[in-house]
Amino acid sequence: TVTAQSFTLIAATPTFSLPAGTYAPGTTLTVSGDAGSTLRWTLDGTDPTASSPVLPATPLVVGPYTIKVRAFRSTAGDSAVAA
Repeated sequence: TVTAQSFTLIAATPTFSLPAGTYAPGTTLTVSGDAGSTLRWTLDGTDPTASSPVLPATPLVVGPYTIKVRAFRSTAGDSAVAA
């Protein structure tokens, strides 16, 4: 007997170079994700969507805001939100 199964691929959740917390202004943060994923971000506390800005490749300078990032991939489902 052959049993067919289906799988849903999900992009990996992006990772931050620092743990969640409060940091002094000027602290830099880098975000990484799967090769082939597009990282999109927000600074206003909302979850990123497919129309959110693409995260720049340069390190981010921490400020008084909440950074949220999600990975998007055409060949997989959206990742969980990293904050």
